[in-house]
Amino acid sequence: MAMFTVQLSKDIKKLFPNDYNPFYAGFGNRDTDELSYRKIGIPKGKVFVINPKGEVAISHRIDVKSYTSLHTLVNDMFPPTLLIDFM
Repeated sequence: MAMFTVQLSKDIKKLFPNDYNPFYAGFGNRDTDELSYRKIGIPKGKVFVINPKGEVAISHRIDVKSYTSLHTLVNDMFPPTLLIDFM
């Protein structure tokens, strides 16, 4: 996540109320991505860094071995969404 993207993300965040962060989690492929996501308020445990082997690390710990095993975390990691019936 480049500094331009950090600034852009901060600008987007300003569109929301001060007590609300529209960014819930982040994915990157460099250790610096974790620092960038932390700058915009994403909690450390919700930043995923994918190494060259395709392993997904959370806080520098390879707890999740692959993208396909991320499904085990989805219900615990991400908030439920409301389904709105428009019909």
